Amino acid sequence: MTHGRFLLPNASTPADDGAFGGWYVNFEAPRTRLGTRLDSVDWHLDLWLDPDGTPTWKDEDEAHAAVGAGHLDPHELAVARATGETILATFDGWLSDIGDWREFVPPPEWSSPLSLPDSWAP
Repeated sequence: MTHGRFLLPNASTPADDGAFGGWYVNFEAPRTRLGTRLDSVDWHLDLWLDPDGTPTWKDEDEAHAAVGAGHLDPHELAVARATGETILATFDGWLSDIGDWREFVPPPEWSSPLSLPDSWAP
């Protein structure tokens, strides 16, 4: 599917019982390398998908405010919305692209939360 370059899917937010909670999809401009950094522009519009594929559009008000303030091109917002609609229309195909995490349960030996290496400390 061609939509992969415009979004950042995140299999996340486990339910209280540790079961998979859903996907959070952040729509953004394709990343570009500028010297030693990567740049991207968040298109503000996000999409939450429950494990059964039930969608909830997020931050629509922020996206429209960004367009109104000139921080987001209306075409980019339209691309974000169209990409989300494609995900919804082809949910099973999208899952085959990104991976279906609905059956994943962390092993019991994993601590919660996972600890980070000391070198990551501020």
